[in-house]
Parts: sequence; structure tokens; C-alpha cells
Amino acid sequence: ELKGQMQFESADFVGATNSFLKALELNKNEKYFHYSLGKSLYHSNNKKKVLESIEYFEYYKKMSDFPVDALHYLALSHAKVGNFLFSSISLTEKFLLLNDLKNAKLHLKNAKRFEIDDKVTRSLIDDLDFLIKQKEKL
Repeated sequence: ELKGQMQFESADFVGATNSFLKALELNKNEKYFHYSLGKSLYHSNNKKKVLESIEYFEYYKKMSDFPVDALHYLALSHAKVGNFLFSSISLTEKFLLLNDLKNAKLHLKNAKRFEIDDKVTRSLIDDLDFLIKQKEKL
């Protein structure tokens, strides 16, 4: 993990990816390894690897109590591959965690502009809208 971090900071994203993969082999449950691997994949600027990074950020998001950084990278990754709906959703979630309702509402408004046929995604947007309204009442 330490080697991967040094490689990442030296912009050796291929080396960092390999090191974080090895770290995950040793400890699959360490959520930070998933996050670090996701960042390395994201910075590779390879569309396939950026798509792969989303899986690692999603894992970290589910396992972390305060995944603000992962939500930020999720938004960047989705935008980099052209999935602006999920980029906006991730930013909405990020700003909700930060209690920044102004920006949460802005990004939710952007997400609502897309035509959404998927019931799960529609439900997620409705839930985020509900959460914003609840926080506004406080």
C-alpha cells in the first residue's frame, strides 16, 4: 500500500494500480485500498480503467461512513466517460453529506434534466429530493 501511495504521488499510475491490486489481494476488506486503486485507475486516462474505477469507488462509498472523497471521484469518473446523470447524482450525494444544500439542489436539478427510464435511478433521485427537503426543514 505504501509503495502504491508513493507511486501514485509520483504520477506512476500504472505502478500504483499494480501495487494497490497486490494490497487488495492481501486484504480484500480494506476499504481504503479500494479507494486508492480507484484513484489510480481514474488517473490512468484510459476509458476502460476509468469505468473500472467506478466499481472501486462504489465499494468504498458503501463501506465508509463519510465517503465525500469517493463521491467526488465517482462524479469525476462518470463525467469522464460521459455519464453526466450519475455524475450529477454523485455530486448531489456529496453535497448532502457536507450539508451544502445549495449545491446539492443545483446538482439534483441537473440530474432531473435527463430522461430517466430506470426505476431504480428514478427512485434514487426521488430519495435525494426528499432528503434535501427534510434537511431544509431543520
